[in-house]
Amino acid sequence: ALLAVASTVPPPSGGDGPSFAIVILSVFLIIVIIACAAVAWRSGNRLAIRINAAALLLKALTALPVFFVDIDAWFKVGSAVMILLIVASLVLTLRPEHQPFTATD
Repeated sequence: ALLAVASTVPPPSGGDGPSFAIVILSVFLIIVIIACAAVAWRSGNRLAIRINAAALLLKALTALPVFFVDIDAWFKVGSAVMILLIVASLVLTLRPEHQPFTATD
């Protein structure tokens, strides 16, 4: 989510970029992702994990339209990297719990 903050920065010199509504939605989703990740990390709350996963999916969906319009290549590369990072985050977030390691003498 911290890396996704770069997607909310307007392009230089008024070039092509995301619409204002997408920027506002992205900022809201980034705040939700960071808050839910912090709660889930500290407490292991399953609801926070599910909300985090849903927000990550919505964030990935906001990046998909860039592949269907004529826009600068760096937007497409940035969106592809962001989607790959979101998929990795989802896999790590939703993986099954493992038994804690216990040392035996």
